Amino acid sequence: MRSTSRRAAALIAGAAITSTLLAQSVAAGPPRDEQSTARPAIAVGAPKVAGLPSTTRHAGHTCFGQTDNPHNSRHFPGDVSVSSRTVCPPHAVTVTVWLYKRVNGSWRLLDTGRNSGVGRTQANAHGRCGRRGTTHRFRGIGYHTATGHVPAWTRNARTVTCR
Repeated sequence: MRSTSRRAAALIAGAAITSTLLAQSVAAGPPRDEQSTARPAIAVGAPKVAGLPSTTRHAGHTCFGQTDNPHNSRHFPGDVSVSSRTVCPPHAVTVTVWLYKRVNGSWRLLDTGRNSGVGRTQANAHGRCGRRGTTHRFRGIGYHTATGHVPAWTRNARTVTCR
């Protein structure tokens, strides 16, 4: 009885710490870029693919977030699109993706996409590329969460010739 009570107290304390850490990271939100009016900053050190480390013991599955290259959209002529996904079966997952365009030396936010699901989810963002034949630098940034896992940032950048 006594060990069961201690075990339950430890589980509750661990859950409280985990939820506090996750709430703090989400409340802090994306970092801010001082040279831009856009909300999230360009996540400088974020990789293209990042693991979501577990905050508890979860054997048998790997969780990750990934942001793809920005590219000319096939669905929205004249636009650039970016996709970001979170994969973590069988947990609840979320992804937010921001698409930026380099304009006059600073990053301008074009669009934001969000989605949630169970096991896997994907979000897309798109915005105007520019005049046909012009070349611009774009960056996609993804923020990934999964229940029981530490959130992760990913990014991917590419120079695109507008079509």
